[in-house]
Amino acid sequence: MTMKKNTIDLLIDTTRDKLVLIILYGAKYDLFISKSRRRRHASMVLTEIDALLQKNGLNKDMIETIGVVVGPGSFTGIRIGVSTANALSYALGAKVIEINSLEVIIKLRDKGVAIIDCGNENYYILERDGADNNCYYIASKEDISKYNLKGIDVYGEEMWSEEGLIDVFLEKKKNGYCVLKAIPFYIRETSADRGTENKYSVRKAESDDLQQIIDIELESFNNPWFKESISKYIIQSGCLVLVHKEVQETIVGYLMYQTISEDEIEILKVALKSEFRGAGLGRFLLDALNEEARERRLTNIILEVAANNIPAIRLYEKNNFKKEGLRKKYYNNNIDAILYRRVV
Repeated sequence: MTMKKNTIDLLIDTTRDKLVLIILYGAKYDLFISKSRRRRHASMVLTEIDALLQKNGLNKDMIETIGVVVGPGSFTGIRIGVSTANALSYALGAKVIEINSLEVIIKLRDKGVAIIDCGNENYYILERDGADNNCYYIASKEDISKYNLKGIDVYGEEMWSEEGLIDVFLEKKKNGYCVLKAIPFYIRETSADRGTENKYSVRKAESDDLQQIIDIELESFNNPWFKESISKYIIQSGCLVLVHKEVQETIVGYLMYQTISEDEIEILKVALKSEFRGAGLGRFLLDALNEEARERRLTNIILEVAANNIPAIRLYEKNNFKKEGLRKKYYNNNIDAILYRRVV
């Protein structure tokens, strides 16, 4: 790609009540902050980008890098910013840098907690202990008071600023944190989940795990896979295992999957040991696969499940899988298969 002369950077934040646009050129910057509320962001964003550029005698072709706030916040607001950044990146050949609002609040500090009110006395949290040690989750009002008692610095939404957004963007640009395509950033884990998570971990299956996986397979399915089929997915890195860290690294569940196109992963099966079912632990495997898809820039996870497998259906629907089709009489005994998709 030919290097652009007199390049500029564009920052987009549609996650807040007011639309925020910033252009950086040389040592200068200019910005636009809308007076209207979030509902007009979609109709305004491209028009106001053009107006801001024209005001400064600039044009879109000069844009080298686009920084976009990818969450957390309004689902619609996030999607507007992400889709706008990706469309401009594709059209202009510009690089993309993802930023989240909590990073802007905590800025470049090495330690502390950033919070954003997400309603019903719950808060989005970024807990930072070291520049590269960031933990995101949802906390209650009671949890926030505990941080203060522990002497942990807490930074609220009043700490958000245009300068903070610029600082975080420039730091990421300096370190080369560019992506091919921006992806929405959502936080779903609660502080209660974190206590459960401390007992479990998810990792890629290894050859030594084969017998434990087979044992779970045999107790979970009427028509279990052969040993050779299971081994194939372990070898091909298509199997994740859920490990109970407090019981001698015992494997209590697994998820098998395959990449079926340049932007899709298909879940082939999910199973848990009988004594660990019904506690929602399958979400750890689903979230780990979702994170892998994010890292590989895959955008969809798909699966099919028997219409009479109510526990599995509840697990998938609770974890943001949306029903998108039906295969009539697909399984034995004329059971329908329901098709699900989760957008990463």
